[in-house]
Amino acid sequence: MIRPARAALVAALVLAQACTPPRPGTPPRHVLLVTVSGLRADHVGAYGYPRPTTAADPADAQGPDLSIDGLAGSGVTFAQAFAPSADAAVSLAALHAGSNAPAGDARTLAEDFAAAGFLTGAFLTGEAAAEPTLARGAAHVAAGAGPDPDYDAVRQALAWLGEAQQGEQGIFLWLHLSGPAAPWDPAPLGKEDFRKRFGDPDYAGTIDGSAERLAALADPAAALTGEDLAELVALYDAEVARVNQLVRQLCSALAGRFALLPRDLLGETVVVLAGARGAELFQHARAPEDPRSLYDASLCVPLIVRHPASLTGRRVLAELVELRDVAPTLREWFDLPREDEAEGRSLLGLTDSHAARNFASRPVVLLREGGGSVRTPEWHLIARGEERQLFHVVRDPLERADRAAEEPERASALAAELAGRR
Repeated sequence: MIRPARAALVAALVLAQACTPPRPGTPPRHVLLVTVSGLRADHVGAYGYPRPTTAADPADAQGPDLSIDGLAGSGVTFAQAFAPSADAAVSLAALHAGSNAPAGDARTLAEDFAAAGFLTGAFLTGEAAAEPTLARGAAHVAAGAGPDPDYDAVRQALAWLGEAQQGEQGIFLWLHLSGPAAPWDPAPLGKEDFRKRFGDPDYAGTIDGSAERLAALADPAAALTGEDLAELVALYDAEVARVNQLVRQLCSALAGRFALLPRDLLGETVVVLAGARGAELFQHARAPEDPRSLYDASLCVPLIVRHPASLTGRRVLAELVELRDVAPTLREWFDLPREDEAEGRSLLGLTDSHAARNFASRPVVLLREGGGSVRTPEWHLIARGEERQLFHVVRDPLERADRAAEEPERASALAAELAGRR
């Protein structure tokens, strides 16, 4: 009985694909995947942050805006995208596999693109460089080195692109930047001193963003004034601005602006930019980051997909999506095998407007030993053993006011959803 049912399902899928009209425009030939550790969605300009952390550079006035905000403006922005963990390595494994399986237990995007004949390269810093299974399948893997690993990773990526684009093969390039991961000591790029961009010039405290100072603040008895916290956030935002500059320079080079590449590759490239995790910024604990956190500060990340030549549909999408949805999206877009995907969903069901598509809406459910969390568009339940916290994330986006006592029925219903998933 199983085999005929499976055959009927396969036949139905084939028929559905045959009846779907082709995507309009010019199909992409290449993929640029940029992931950033510690990048919170609510500190990105395209997500409503008032500081110009990810804004255009004046040098872009004569061409398209290739800052993070510019990529969002010419692409699709997923307003509510979630990492599966505040541990960047865990989140990156989910992004590349299309599931929340542990790293090494599922095929990676690099493996699938390599099997399809693409040139594959991975240029990594931080957690990604320390976990070799994440780049499994990439023919060329390099770690950013020296005093500025992020800059070195971008430099190596551009050098590799200069050689890779000589042929006619498609290119899959993954760049991972540590960026705003603590400690926060943004080095200058050229003449730009990022430390001075957002900080208070009259600040006279001891906060400097160093690992030693951040570790000292973990002591509950350590003094942390409002001015100190503002300085910490300013240093974090400066790191975000520095990442934005590196992304802008990479995309500008892809577009042929600096004569590093002989032709414009950006127009032929799907650009995916995603945060690998967020950062606590001392909101819920005496720490800048917490790999066990279940709060939005650590898990709500930016997710932007750009290819103006073929990507149709609305530009800002409010649907709850997850990093594990990235792999199914790219696999469908480039007609790669998708048999092993059991958890992620293709986001083309949301972005495509030329044909009716189904997209299975669902809350974001994360399981942890003894608890977990359930995130809906309006509410967020965090459970640890018998303890429950409930936040109205629309009215309270920083999750400061626990509503579990006021909304016991809602908290119980979401807890039942968590138990059902377990």
